[in-house]
Amino acid sequence: MIDVVLRVCLTNNIINDDTMKRFIDVPKLELVRRCMKSLIQSMNISKQNIKFTIIDDSNNHEANNLVKEWSLQCKFPVDIIPLNGADHNKACLLQLELCKNSTAEFVYNIEDDYLHEQNAIQNMAVDLDNFMTNLNYYAAINPFDEPYLYLHPNRMISSKIVAGTDRYYRTNKCSTTSIFTCPFVYKKHWELWELLGTKYSIEDGIREETTINKMWNNGIDGDGDIFLFSPMPSLATHISYWNRPLFYDIEKLWNSYR
Repeated sequence: MIDVVLRVCLTNNIINDDTMKRFIDVPKLELVRRCMKSLIQSMNISKQNIKFTIIDDSNNHEANNLVKEWSLQCKFPVDIIPLNGADHNKACLLQLELCKNSTAEFVYNIEDDYLHEQNAIQNMAVDLDNFMTNLNYYAAINPFDEPYLYLHPNRMISSKIVAGTDRYYRTNKCSTTSIFTCPFVYKKHWELWELLGTKYSIEDGIREETTINKMWNNGIDGDGDIFLFSPMPSLATHISYWNRPLFYDIEKLWNSYR
């Protein structure tokens, strides 16, 4: 069983509310539509039993109705939790709490601007299970192979390379909140998750590096107790403002979800 918990935010101007340009420069509405479509298709073709929860932080009825309409494509049970434009931290904390309190084997905490390969959910479920069996302990997958970990000397980390279902993974010790793991990982390190969820962008110095990254281990020089893996190439690409994936045809994947 997998609990997939998606956080969606379409603000008042659902045509385009971004002040900065992402590396795929489209209105937020179209970005979220395609990213949701990719996630749902990946769930639908997987062999897993899934519960899909959507935290809808949009603050107008038009956006709420669109999220409901898009969710109808999912063949699994869907629970939509409307927050009606609550602040980022409230929505993020609720998402983290749902992951912590889940009774599923795996939880996938994901945001609305990640574009998935069709085999993403199935691969992560199978590969994480194999990694944990080999390690005899809990682990996690960051679905995006972050380009900045290759390009900036002060960000480069040592990694071990392991084989997954159809691609290699590197061990890692950096992530956002978007990860595929087990509820135990949230319970064991709840103080780090809670700090990030409540203080991010509010209190100086509160970010991933000073909170959740403390729990990760790359098997070489990491201080945490949870092994973290990232697929090469990514199973889900973060369509952000600057972190364009390397050696990967993201436009081809994007165009496949029209």
